[in-house]
Amino acid sequence: MHRLEHPISGMYGIAHGRGLSAIMPAYLIYTFDIHKDRLATFGKMVFGVANPRETILKIVEWLKKVEALNGLKDLGVKRDSFELFTESALRDDGNKDFIRAKRPLYRDEILKIYELAYDYSDIEKKIWNFFSV
Repeated sequence: MHRLEHPISGMYGIAHGRGLSAIMPAYLIYTFDIHKDRLATFGKMVFGVANPRETILKIVEWLKKVEALNGLKDLGVKRDSFELFTESALRDDGNKDFIRAKRPLYRDEILKIYELAYDYSDIEKKIWNFFSV
């Protein structure tokens, strides 16, 4: 997640934590398959819910509560920056095609995460739609 955020704060002068809060919901949704066990544990310990989807919703709810839920659009990021962000994240990781994570994140996946993080105005709906596919 940090590799995806570094280009955002670097190119737009956004604080790293603020950029992370913008990328986190999209990252967790998109990488759900590799993090569901950790999300279930985190959800149980922090929010009292063991369902990983509910954990993501609770994280979003908490980010709203502390006024930290901002999509990239809210931070002034332009969509045409996504390709540049992706190139920068890949280069930062030392690869041309993927970022090392629990499983590799490929270029097209990285772009989808940025796109999902662009606008959170209907994030709860996006979460349920993503998981009903």
